[in-house]
Amino acid sequence: TDDSEQRMKGSSKDNSRPPALFCSVGSEDKVVDDDQLCTLLGDFLAGMGEREDVLILPPDFTRYHSQAGKITRMICEHYNFIPGGKMEKKEEETSKVPKIEILPALGTHP
Repeated sequence: TDDSEQRMKGSSKDNSRPPALFCSVGSEDKVVDDDQLCTLLGDFLAGMGEREDVLILPPDFTRYHSQAGKITRMICEHYNFIPGGKMEKKEEETSKVPKIEILPALGTHP
């Protein structure tokens, strides 16, 4: 198996459900850089296959350190919802752009 498959733990053997993403990369003294994050996320999203609808629920600004904004952008680039970035697919690989909703999780804590 390749490295990216080993990083995705908890994958369902039932193809009707998307694989769970449990990323075991990184530690207190290791930083996951943008290129590595892009690769991990791209491998996961490609494994899910085509989507008709995508709902992204990033946390609010109080969780800025989570990199949710960067991850949201990468997801949108993967699905060609926005142009640019390292995750943009070649034109011949591009299929229908799914309907993407971004719903920031505001007011979820007191």
